[in-house]
Amino acid sequence: MSVPASGLRADHLGSNDAAVSPVFILGCSWRCGSTLLQRLLCTVDGLLVWGENQGISALLQEAHRRLRARETVAARERQRFHDSGSSTWIANMGPPLEGIGQLTRRWFLDLYVPATHEAGRRRWGFKEVQHDAAVADFLTSIFPKARVILLVRNPIDVLASMCSRSWYRTDGGGAEGVMRLWCHNVTTFLEARDRYPLVRYEDLLQKPAETVARLEEAIDVPPGAIDAEVLNVRLRGPESRQPVLGVREILALRKSSVTHLSRALGYDVPADPRVGVGKLASALRHGRPTVGRVPTVPNPRSK
Repeated sequence: MSVPASGLRADHLGSNDAAVSPVFILGCSWRCGSTLLQRLLCTVDGLLVWGENQGISALLQEAHRRLRARETVAARERQRFHDSGSSTWIANMGPPLEGIGQLTRRWFLDLYVPATHEAGRRRWGFKEVQHDAAVADFLTSIFPKARVILLVRNPIDVLASMCSRSWYRTDGGGAEGVMRLWCHNVTTFLEARDRYPLVRYEDLLQKPAETVARLEEAIDVPPGAIDAEVLNVRLRGPESRQPVLGVREILALRKSSVTHLSRALGYDVPADPRVGVGKLASALRHGRPTVGRVPTVPNPRSK
């Protein structure tokens, strides 16, 4: 039964275990398979993983950082005002920050929990694809019972898929921008893998039973709670152009920073024929901006 949003209060929700144990999916970059994982987790009874929210978590984290950086000055001027009133300098006077974490917690609860209940679910969460592990730490400081899943994907497939998006250069920054984000996030994910489970997109497709079992343990649900049949339904989003790689993409993928991190995740980028020296040389010799169609990792479960 749905619960009217107007009947819910964040302070009351604080005692609801389902409300204060959200599930957060943090992907390594755009086009990393986060929507597939989101859809998979939404098969859990009572769980609704919402979509991307324009990076609001990182903005809130930055707001915390800025406020705390000025906390000493704000407190000093607050004391001066207490002592001398308007006769003293108070340009940076600010309120105490002891409750800022609880305020942020209430903001998330007010935004997500009523809508989750309206949808007939009890537990909420969301996915994001631009956040690093520091944001995961921020979210778990706000929600100590939260569960975080870090998702990675072969950078070749990430970049090939990104090339097919109309916003590849404007929002993604082209090959350099996408790989810069991928490298940054993967670096922090590897450093945090002892705190949060790290899942490879390819393992969802090639080792579904094992990976689903890991996910069920990670989000604290019983075995069998996740319906893996969702993996049989492949969706590519509103833009379905064929993934391609061009000269710029191959050059970005062959950088040592990318290949080093890729190996740490079990990907051997230099050995992949899709970005081999021969492909690059051919494209450069013929002056082709793109190398051509790039096959992505097949799904052995697709019908």
